[in-house]
Amino acid sequence: MGMSGLAYHNSDIGGFTSSNNTPTTPELYTRWMEFGAFCPVMRAHGYDALGGTEPWVFGVSTENIVRKIIDLRYSLLPYNYTMAHETYESGIPLARPLVLEFSDDQNLYNESSAYMWGDDFLVAPVVQSGQTSKSFYLPQGKWIDFWNDLVYAGGQTITVPAPLGEVPLFVKAGSIIPMQPVEQYTDEFPADTILLAIYPGQNTTDNFNLYEDDGTTLDYQKGAFATTNLATSVIDDGSENDMTLSIGPSVGGYTGKPQHRVYVCSIHEISFSPASVSSGNLPIPNLQSEDGLATNSTGYFFDSTAHILHVKIQTVPDSSYQIKIDSTQISSIDKSLPIPSGYQLEQNYPNPFNPTTTITYTLSSRQRVTVSIYDVLGRNVRTLFNGEATAGKHRVVFDGRGLPSGVYIYRLTARPFDKSKVMALVK
Repeated sequence: MGMSGLAYHNSDIGGFTSSNNTPTTPELYTRWMEFGAFCPVMRAHGYDALGGTEPWVFGVSTENIVRKIIDLRYSLLPYNYTMAHETYESGIPLARPLVLEFSDDQNLYNESSAYMWGDDFLVAPVVQSGQTSKSFYLPQGKWIDFWNDLVYAGGQTITVPAPLGEVPLFVKAGSIIPMQPVEQYTDEFPADTILLAIYPGQNTTDNFNLYEDDGTTLDYQKGAFATTNLATSVIDDGSENDMTLSIGPSVGGYTGKPQHRVYVCSIHEISFSPASVSSGNLPIPNLQSEDGLATNSTGYFFDSTAHILHVKIQTVPDSSYQIKIDSTQISSIDKSLPIPSGYQLEQNYPNPFNPTTTITYTLSSRQRVTVSIYDVLGRNVRTLFNGEATAGKHRVVFDGRGLPSGVYIYRLTARPFDKSKVMALVK
């Protein structure tokens, strides 16, 4: 539809009606919402005789998952709105077949299991009941999993876990994604805070031209809008990287344009803390913690567990700013390569089990670890561990009392290791 000139399309999330007057399942409703969050128009719209299609109709668990999906849609509003303006100017659709973006790759000529959302996201929706992973072809280049920051090399077919509530979603290396704090409706808060999710490339200069208007009237057709160029430049000297983030002046005006703005930049794939961070030749203080970043107007914090550098600055939109990051390193953990030695997820014992079983895993270094249990529909039924773990062997016990008999999947995520195994609870 997009390539035919119909850039705005949607579906009635949950199904408007059905032949036997029965609603969709909670699982497929959630999957529908995941897909809808990356469609030009997102709406649940149904038929009351089916019991309605509001998220709470499908139970508390579904409602909580769907709330997070809708929150993500709202947080991406600055990105989506800019892409919508590009559609207005050029006709290029928001949802784009991969072949439209990567026309030289013959593997994509008939590929329809994944698509681009704007310039920077690749989405691979899950549409089958009971499916807990997704296989699709990843175009050439370097791609970062939005949910866990694992890096994949393109030019190959990959299979990734797809637990319920996490649509397979990848960001193209070299992307700058403008986001905002979550709102319950589009003008709940002043648009004075922009969150920049930055996925730098190697030895590249990358740009994003943020578009803004009053969000209400048609005055943009008379020139009442503003654009702000955002750019990153990375210089690689072989062992370390120097990086510059440039925030250009906001060019243009519209009713309600903010007079002051806070930028919170989250730079992904950073291996170690930089030697210094500065703006306008003035040092930006190292606040040492995420709490320090939240309570101070300016500063930076390196999250060594997530490998993300957070930088916060106060700006006047009509002025330009440069943030210089000296002597750090952009990592390149590639999921397509063999997993480094020292990582292992063992088969649980006993298996089958009733009511408890032990899960054993081994780490090569201290890092953040998540051990989660999913049912066959991909729903998270238990998180056994989520926190820092030291190098070496660890054991966690899963108590299945209160859960029905059946097959369950346990998953260990410990950067760059991500592994799942199957176990059976028999009562």
